[in-house]
Amino acid sequence: MRSPTTDLPAGTSASSAPRRRHPGLTLFLFATRKLADLYCGLRYAIRFFRLGQWSNAARCLRSIFDDPRPHRPRDRGFYERYLRVQDARRRVPTRRIVSAVIEGVAHPDKVLWIPAADLEWKTKLPWTLYFNDVLPGDWDLEVRLVDKTNKHRSVAQHFRDGVPWERTDIFVNRYPAQLAAGWRPRGARSLDELREFYELHIDPLHESIRRRGFILAVDRGGTVDIPHVHIARDGRLLLGDNGNHRLAIAKLLNVRRIPCFVRARHLEWQRVRTLVARHGPAGCWRFVDPALATHPDLADLLAR
Repeated sequence: MRSPTTDLPAGTSASSAPRRRHPGLTLFLFATRKLADLYCGLRYAIRFFRLGQWSNAARCLRSIFDDPRPHRPRDRGFYERYLRVQDARRRVPTRRIVSAVIEGVAHPDKVLWIPAADLEWKTKLPWTLYFNDVLPGDWDLEVRLVDKTNKHRSVAQHFRDGVPWERTDIFVNRYPAQLAAGWRPRGARSLDELREFYELHIDPLHESIRRRGFILAVDRGGTVDIPHVHIARDGRLLLGDNGNHRLAIAKLLNVRRIPCFVRARHLEWQRVRTLVARHGPAGCWRFVDPALATHPDLADLLAR
């Protein structure tokens, strides 16, 4: 296990966090995760081979064996394909195996409506957490404050303070280094193209949320593109790597709630869901902290 970062929420530390060991269950969970890698990798490799997209097919095959490290910024088409792969992981057959072994595993299509103000922390990981992952370990302790990230500061600078995009923190501190390294953030080859992207996409997004709030948008393939969160061992909601701009805008506009998918749940939090599912809404509070009664991830089990 890696040591937790020093950027932990108040009251959370390596010593105070519960550390139960589940060697057999841990092996089972990682085995089913690797089977899901195999299923999705082969499925999309075959699809890309048929389309003649050899490089994308090779990436899919390589993903079967590689650690799930975050993807480098690439063209917009890649992000769309990546969203499709994540959508496929919600329906991977191995999730039924996990559901048969562990009680209370949530349906992967479940949407949580979360108060934007409750999303204060963001995962800080060297790998990707997938849909319906139930994982032990210290991954939920590696976090940072959402408001301290470049994207959130830049959104506030632009829409609250009137700073042009090209002078915001993300354009000054992040994008030049990525472009110099040969990356193509947002599919752009230059800062001018990035500025145009922000003006064409983020500015209208702000106006749309200001006028209509958050809307669940479904494309022709049935894919819903909304922010995702992970759930730590103590039930804390952690923003993932999708939806940073939207959350920043929602916070700035004081939007009450935003829709989110859940990807990974810590094994200790899954134990809470299991206890609620096993003992029901009336009897679970002998085993579960009653303060969790309003937790959005327990609403399906408590029939709220």
